[in-house]
Amino acid sequence: MPDYKLYYWSVPLRGQFVRAVLAFAGKTWTEAGDDAISKLMGGQVKDMPVPFMGPPLLIDRVADVAISQMPAIVLYLGDTLKLFPSKAALRALTLKIVNDANDVIDEITQNGGQRMWTHKSWNEFVPRLKKWMSLWEETGHRHGLKMDSGFVLGGKAPADNSLSKGFYVEPTIVRAKSFSDRVAQEEVFGPFVTVLIFKDDDEAIRIANSTEYGLGAGLWTQDIARAHRFARDLHSGMVWVNSYKRVHPASPFGGVRQSGYGREMGFEVMREYTHVKSVWINVDAPISPWYQR
Repeated sequence: MPDYKLYYWSVPLRGQFVRAVLAFAGKTWTEAGDDAISKLMGGQVKDMPVPFMGPPLLIDRVADVAISQMPAIVLYLGDTLKLFPSKAALRALTLKIVNDANDVIDEITQNGGQRMWTHKSWNEFVPRLKKWMSLWEETGHRHGLKMDSGFVLGGKAPADNSLSKGFYVEPTIVRAKSFSDRVAQEEVFGPFVTVLIFKDDDEAIRIANSTEYGLGAGLWTQDIARAHRFARDLHSGMVWVNSYKRVHPASPFGGVRQSGYGREMGFEVMREYTHVKSVWINVDAPISPWYQR
């Protein structure tokens, strides 16, 4: 059974924050769909999993908990999945950035599409949008983030004394200077994400294929043609679209290059336990003179 059930419209916007956190934590979830959301919102409040005016709404199936409002959901997931920094100031900063992003989404979408942009209204909004961007840039600068490198989040050892004797690191997001950087070429076994910027799809594929590893790759897009192009061109044993790290016994599991040889699961695994042998038997056909006897 999936770990969570998410109620959010079939568009990215603020629901994508929740999807990103769940995917990053390796959790599984199902989505209720637009019709189910409309039915729930149109029903009685007493019948709701938690009183709410609109999505996102998340149900934790394991803990039997329902939470609404994107910042509250991120707070819940950050605490229960242990994704937040150990220091209270950094936890508060994380939520502050999430809430800022939530506000920007409201403004860019005109409060969920209540109004449409005109050339005049958009041009008037651009200075405010630049101000929003400058807030995040300044926050990054104050925490060691440079134009082409630096830690976006974390990067330090946990303050918890019980973790002082191990090789532990806080949940960390780092922006690499180049795809040739070691941090972008090797897998870090921990709560660690490396971020690189690309100009177009071709560059994104070149970056993804630049490493000697190739177990799994993931991408998020609403363009199915784009998804097929990436799935074809990525040098990876598995490709996930709009999800990550989902497996099934009927689907082959395995990588390419230094990520392994052969496959587990699926019909292809049978090849690992068999040998192909060629046997030629001549019954009565004449043998050409240029073949040795």
